[in-house]
Amino acid sequence: MARFENKRVLITGGTSGMGLAGAKRIVAEGGRVIVTGRSPDRIDGTRRELGDRGQVLANDAADPVGVAMLVEAANNAGGLDGLWLNAGYAALGTPEEVDADAFDRMMAANVRGPMLQLAALSDHLKEGASIVVTS
Repeated sequence: MARFENKRVLITGGTSGMGLAGAKRIVAEGGRVIVTGRSPDRIDGTRRELGDRGQVLANDAADPVGVAMLVEAANNAGGLDGLWLNAGYAALGTPEEVDADAFDRMMAANVRGPMLQLAALSDHLKEGASIVVTS
């Protein structure tokens, strides 16, 4: 089945978990992906797994400056048929262990980042494109 034939999808947080699983599925079904991640080891591994049908970018969803890199990738790709805002961060521990810095980091990665990414990338979505936000 080639549901993604000639489609280009950008997936933030695409070097592990369900983001990587989705990227692999899109590639297996004829599409191309641009995925982001933060871990150098996962970035390298994902490049090998996706091959020439995947572009893997080191990018932190919590960093507003990183949005420009995503816009450039979307421009270079000729636009996007899909956008999956999947990157996320959690500070694990008891409520007493989660301090203001940890909370701010979670909000930056899970709320502010996806909103800024969506705002910047919306003009680069092709007609009929799909948007998925994982929360």
